[in-house]
Amino acid sequence: MIREILSFIDDAEKGAQHVAALVDIGARLGAHIKIGVLTAAPMMLPELAPFGSLYLPEIALRADGELQIGRARGLVAAAADRVDIWGYHDSVGWLAADVRDSRQIADLIAIGDADSWNVPWLRRKLIETLLLSAGTPILLLPGAPKIGRVRHAVLGWKPSAQANRVVHDLVALAEPGARIDVVTVGPAPEGEPAELPGSGIKRHLARHGFAVEMFRINDGDEPEDQLQAFAVRHKADLLAVGGFAHTRIREIVLGGVTRALIDSPFLPVLMAH
Repeated sequence: MIREILSFIDDAEKGAQHVAALVDIGARLGAHIKIGVLTAAPMMLPELAPFGSLYLPEIALRADGELQIGRARGLVAAAADRVDIWGYHDSVGWLAADVRDSRQIADLIAIGDADSWNVPWLRRKLIETLLLSAGTPILLLPGAPKIGRVRHAVLGWKPSAQANRVVHDLVALAEPGARIDVVTVGPAPEGEPAELPGSGIKRHLARHGFAVEMFRINDGDEPEDQLQAFAVRHKADLLAVGGFAHTRIREIVLGGVTRALIDSPFLPVLMAH
């Protein structure tokens, strides 16, 4: 059951649509919203992040942060009793670590798309940092999202600890009796039985009361494109995938599917690591 949703923005004006969506989602789910406003020191160009930062005295940066917090609070004035807003200010390269070290607790972290951020690099860095350190599922929201009850989800399935984790989070988020399509991407291994690998996941979800179907798709496109296209074609409410990393040594370098879905989600995407 979702009772607290945590989110972050770095610009109240660009993030206004995302904030409005959060308030709507909170009302639908009966959840409290917590929003952290990230204020980065000025840069020559946002596209240069994390380089190109300009010096600004601490007192001036703090004042900029308070201004952004005030603007964000203005966006939720009608729902102020259901929304908490506070802020962080720092060099752009340190803000994601500041958020990580604050150890905020919530049931779900929701992040808007790149267009809702002044510094898209900061959004990506924040998502990667929280995905690998927060222990909380992350919901990536496209522009103008409308999500409340999850009655139909697509689960991108690749047996792993990360996939198992997102299954648990999906079970908590989906409506009782929801339809879940379990989708494996790629050619079938030689000698694969008629029933897709991972049949244990079908039994597991069915025992939770979900209507489960399993699919294998392989049309030659990138896996993330195939998964999103399948979810959109079948009118799913969200896509759920595990957040994968290439190596233990460099976990911050996330796998290709994860990175592509972070950059350009076409529908709400639930991730866990």
